[in-house]
Amino acid sequence: MHHKNLGHWAVVVIVVLLIPWTYVSYIYHFMMPELRQGNLLYSTFWISAATFMTALVSYTYYKCIAIHPGSVPDTWRITQNSESSELSQRESTMRRRSTIELKSQGAVRTCKYCRVRKPDRVHHCSKCNQCVLKMDHHCVWFNTCIGYRNYKYFFLFIVYLVVSEAALMATGMQEFILCFTEV
Repeated sequence: MHHKNLGHWAVVVIVVLLIPWTYVSYIYHFMMPELRQGNLLYSTFWISAATFMTALVSYTYYKCIAIHPGSVPDTWRITQNSESSELSQRESTMRRRSTIELKSQGAVRTCKYCRVRKPDRVHHCSKCNQCVLKMDHHCVWFNTCIGYRNYKYFFLFIVYLVVSEAALMATGMQEFILCFTEV
């Protein structure tokens, strides 16, 4: 699943360093001046919110990487020992189900690389070199595919990141405007 090439992990390392850097920069540049001015309630609220959101972003990023996206079970593997009767019985059962995706000739879809029968929404990832269940895409920011088992964490990561950055921009907008008015 995960790549042996360490170069692929460079983006992950950058993201892992960028998350705490953003948090520390926010606290130091935006909240510490507020604390020095005596805005204790305002600062405490936003420091707590930033800490909580950074924890959520970090947790969902980790879970998205750590959880395998899902792959086709070994029982679907095509072997040379497969009995033709078992194969044809399984294929006829699949054809009867209206949700099973078939080739235009009516045959069950198979992956020529993994040598497995492919259920619906299974796609082969050339980067991970495997078939992934409900594959959405291969994401270089996570160095893994986004699929059936880790899609929830990917979606939550995006939501938490957008909320965090919106809060950061809302509370830092005054400082941002001051940078350009003092010139």
